[in-house]
Amino acid sequence: MAGKREGRGSVVNRDRGSVVKIDSSLLEKVDEFIQKEENRLKFVNKKQLIDIAVYEYLRKNQKTGKNAKKRGV
Repeated sequence: MAGKREGRGSVVNRDRGSVVKIDSSLLEKVDEFIQKEENRLKFVNKKQLIDIAVYEYLRKNQKTGKNAKKRGV
């Protein structure tokens, strides 16, 4: 079995992506952004845009995160 048992009978499957609920107004903005002509070729769907945005956000904050700890932020 690929998953790991946690809690009351729930199974967390580490081989597949997780389902995450996104605010409906934010999802509308994402959809509008993708529909713009200049973004259509770069972002094929909402999932791809969100994956890239989260990756870039984490990469950026990982670099600045070390400095923030030193400043006490």
